[in-house]
Amino acid sequence: MEQEHPPLGKTLPFRTINDIAIHFRDKAVCIEYLTQLRWAGNVKCAHCGHDKVYELKGAYKGYKCAKCRKKFTAIKGTIFENSPIELSKWFMAIFILSTHRKGISSVQIARDIGVTQKQRGL
Repeated sequence: MEQEHPPLGKTLPFRTINDIAIHFRDKAVCIEYLTQLRWAGNVKCAHCGHDKVYELKGAYKGYKCAKCRKKFTAIKGTIFENSPIELSKWFMAIFILSTHRKGISSVQIARDIGVTQKQRGL
């Protein structure tokens, strides 16, 4: 059964870290979420900003610009680009950071989501 995604800008149904882990269970779901968040249906080239792009077929949603002919995804040009940490773990870290009123140390976040600080993503 496919889970319905709430419209962006509305309150998302995440109350716990487990909700995040379940919702963003694989990379395709994470990339789809970033695509909607970044472009809201009007994809532009992440390299040159041109608005005519072609959607590429594959496991993950990707695009190719009609002008500069470069390939890109929603991750291009973001903090997630070239990170060794999975997108789902990034989303968990963002959730933890945004829900702690008095802040939280990077060591504690790394421990909570199961990464080491040596991965250099946090």
